Amino acid sequence: MQKSTYVTFHCIGVILCLLPVFLAGQESDLLDAYQQHQEMRDSQAIHLQWELMGPVVNGARVESVQLDHTKPGTIYTAFGSGGLWKSTNNGIGWTCISDDIPAFGIGDIALAPSDPDVIYLGSGESLRKQRNFTMPGTGIYRSTDGGSSWQHRGLENNWHTGEVVVHPEDPDIVLVAAMGKFWTPDTQQGIYRSEDGGENWAKVLYVDEKTRANDLVFAASDPNVVYASMWANDIDTTLFESIYGPTSGIYRSDDAGKTWHEISNGLPTGPRKGRIGLAVSHQDANKAYALIDNHNHNRAHASEIYRTIDGGKQWTKTHEDSLKFSSVIGWYFADI
Repeated sequence: MQKSTYVTFHCIGVILCLLPVFLAGQESDLLDAYQQHQEMRDSQAIHLQWELMGPVVNGARVESVQLDHTKPGTIYTAFGSGGLWKSTNNGIGWTCISDDIPAFGIGDIALAPSDPDVIYLGSGESLRKQRNFTMPGTGIYRSTDGGSSWQHRGLENNWHTGEVVVHPEDPDIVLVAAMGKFWTPDTQQGIYRSEDGGENWAKVLYVDEKTRANDLVFAASDPNVVYASMWANDIDTTLFESIYGPTSGIYRSDDAGKTWHEISNGLPTGPRKGRIGLAVSHQDANKAYALIDNHNHNRAHASEIYRTIDGGKQWTKTHEDSLKFSSVIGWYFADI
């Protein structure tokens, strides 16, 4: 009787932290559920050790792959609904290094270029779709030992992470593209910046409660230059109609993310601008590319690429014909 009682309540603790879709109350509910699970696990008298025997659910999308340039063969792979995994032998063997993090889904990870043992993990998957494996998160986590241990670094109000980037020269300066809570208007979304490794955060770019931060990229040749994209979602419409809006756009910072200004000349206009992915040249901070989900056109012709060579003062479409490579990138990804 004692054994069955423990098993029942232990499993309830696990279920609580794996069903955040039904937790619409305070943002601390997710962390509270995980803390209850830990307390029940540590206080039970039988000290059962659980092992996963299967079957398992699909791990779904790979959200991020990062390589440690100082340690050949060391690879980190983050799954949208399957944790963070590490290999030290070129991918032959893998170990999950996020079991102690109270978040099953990952939106992005970033290794600090100046110190790859410093890793930032943005929990909460960035896929915005009505599926039970689009897992929300519990904020930002930081490791200083290559993922052996983790410290919570706030932003637990943000349930989904679009992108995390670290300053090329300073591992304590980090920017986060916060997507808020997907299915409700939210003021937590926007670009956040920290200068002390995530101990404190400042919201440096915010549009409105229906516009989420999607992508971020530092210019390697000039770390003062950062590009960001914002993504409008109308949560009051159907799923397909909710993947665009008039406030989607691209922004630039010239002071390492402290202040921002919109750079839109030459980009699509109209009410149906969708998700935007960004890339910047490693040699030239003023040369950047944008993959835009432009639903002002027919759905099958929405994908477009734009380029700037003057830091965003003017954007030019790189092709005449439609790319036709995807018709659903709006709620999945737009990256380049």
